[in-house]
Amino acid sequence: ELTASPALEKVKAKADLLWALLGFALILHGAQFKGLLLCFHVVSFFFFDKVKASVMALWGDVTTAQEKLNADAPVEEKKEEDSAGNKHAKKRADAKKGGDKASNADDAATAKKMLKALDVEKLSSAGMDVFVAAMCCLLVLHGGLAQRVALGHALVLLVSGHVTSLIQFPGHEDLQAWTDMFVRFALYTSCVGLSLIALPLALAMYASLYGATFASEFVLQFADKSGKGPAGPSTAGSKKYLMAIAGLTGFGTLWQLWSYLAGSGIAWYFQLIYLPAVLAEGILSLL
Repeated sequence: ELTASPALEKVKAKADLLWALLGFALILHGAQFKGLLLCFHVVSFFFFDKVKASVMALWGDVTTAQEKLNADAPVEEKKEEDSAGNKHAKKRADAKKGGDKASNADDAATAKKMLKALDVEKLSSAGMDVFVAAMCCLLVLHGGLAQRVALGHALVLLVSGHVTSLIQFPGHEDLQAWTDMFVRFALYTSCVGLSLIALPLALAMYASLYGATFASEFVLQFADKSGKGPAGPSTAGSKKYLMAIAGLTGFGTLWQLWSYLAGSGIAWYFQLIYLPAVLAEGILSLL
């Protein structure tokens, strides 16, 4: 089968390794990219689907309009060369001016057809969605209450994905929706409260947990192959998986919190490795 080809298996293995490297980078230095993490969370959770739908709808109209213009475009015929001498130079210049005017008229007609083919409502909707997403990112970047609430919300989403599988009430499955709501309320209270009181600690926890989510699968595979891992399944939600998540998150939180308290940044050789992210974070810090 195609899905079992060796080439695809190698690509998949490399992709898993890249995700694991990204996870380790977040565990070690994720808190240094606060702007990128928070902007990514705000856009991906609140605006991505809406912006994608509006932009793709507008792009579909542009493609359709372009196809119509290409279909309506006349086939240009090769013009014969004028064999007249210098005495007809003035006539040729006048003809050229007339041709320029005709070309301008054709361009204006083409632009008019393009504008008629586009939906103004879709264009304004796409522009407004992109503008609102950018303004929300800018609001979060400037700190204050918005930044702390956004960080608390992001932390809740990560933690709830692992905690809900642990908290169970046998015999009350019909109230599962209510128990999930109470768990989320408790998580919002604790995580948002933590970000309000200790922003660096909450940021270190979020970056470490985010990175541990990517790196845990690779760590468990390595432990299983080397025979050093504990017994039991290593699938998502299992006890071994949660232990790996907790261990990596704890290490990353302590490491990044210690780096923050010591006032240390990213070493120059790591900055070279993270160069695109460093440049993006620098641009966001200027906004």
